[in-house]
Amino acid sequence: MEIDGYTQLGARRNTVGASSDEPLNTVITIEIDGGLAGAANGLKLCGAATVRGLAIGGFPLAAILAGCDGSFNPPIRIQGNFIGTSADGITPRGNGRGILALPRSDGGAPTLADAELDIGGDVSIDRNLIAASTDAAVPAVQVIASSLSLAVRIRGNLIGTDRSGVRALGNAGPGIELRHPQRRCLIASTITDNVIAANGGDGVRILNGNLASVPPLCPPGLPQLNELLRNRIGRGADPVTSLPNAAAALRVIDIDAGAGQGIRYGDAFFNRDINLLHVADGATVVVEGAATRFPIEPNQYSGAALAVDLGADGASPNDPGDNDSGPNTLLNTPVVTSAGVDIVAGEVDIGYTLDTSTSSVRQLSIDVYAEDDSGTIRYVATRSPVTAASGTLSAPLS
Repeated sequence: MEIDGYTQLGARRNTVGASSDEPLNTVITIEIDGGLAGAANGLKLCGAATVRGLAIGGFPLAAILAGCDGSFNPPIRIQGNFIGTSADGITPRGNGRGILALPRSDGGAPTLADAELDIGGDVSIDRNLIAASTDAAVPAVQVIASSLSLAVRIRGNLIGTDRSGVRALGNAGPGIELRHPQRRCLIASTITDNVIAANGGDGVRILNGNLASVPPLCPPGLPQLNELLRNRIGRGADPVTSLPNAAAALRVIDIDAGAGQGIRYGDAFFNRDINLLHVADGATVVVEGAATRFPIEPNQYSGAALAVDLGADGASPNDPGDNDSGPNTLLNTPVVTSAGVDIVAGEVDIGYTLDTSTSSVRQLSIDVYAEDDSGTIRYVATRSPVTAASGTLSAPLS
């Protein structure tokens, strides 16, 4: 089934890309108003469907429910819509939530090249606006996966702003929540190039759905590429405007991201794929519960009293030998022992110690960040792997 509002006379697809700070120039001429619908969803998609070019607002439940009565026949694509505003992309017409997706596998092998669930896209015409949801207890976009053979992409959307990308039109709850079937069985997913700002909870929340029907250990050969890249979380599309979400930029709960999961939440290569993570206070990234081996790769941080919080209880003090347990094993942080400038080489030479067990040290990297006068913390270098409990590393001066 295909519902395409862009076939309507006068409608026009957006041509502004996700890397631009210009407002969406979408023209939508079909508006679905749920103000008199009672306790209902706007659209309920039980089979393969594409929904484009609609403004959907005023429904007490979800604007779009993808999956119903145990049925989910992929692919489902939700692209180029205004969800939670009128057709102007400015006036709030909030739904209870934006999108609730309950994907199940069709039994085939999923690929991210042909996602089974696609919200937005990597081309300008597919970008959604998802704003003004009214139910603070639920995320604006929630994906609850109930089997392993799935591929989910959430790309290029404005979540929590109006069409400008710089004016707050926040959802009452978190921005995005992705529930994997089991803590060590992660579906293939990518969350890229979104603006996620001004929402009433975490920007992005990734957690374990703890489904008994899924084995606790993943069968070999399943696709497990997971990416969170190039998002502006707590920043506007420009990306200077401060639009912090009410809680963490990223929260990870009960996920075991062991070897082979293929997780990239940030980028150590030339800063090409970093996320811009901004909060008003508290911690930017929170890892809690039974979460372990979860890689926090280089990103750009601002506004935070604490960049990464292991345990959701504030800064964790270093302990002798690093024998404590908890999220990411409550890993001790490196201690800087010296710093000197090498003008000729254009580098800062940094001495450090890291008090942790030998077995842990072999698996670690140390990232170096620089904080500018505005309080923005930018990634500059990585030492990997760390093979000793003390040493030196070099970082460029600029």
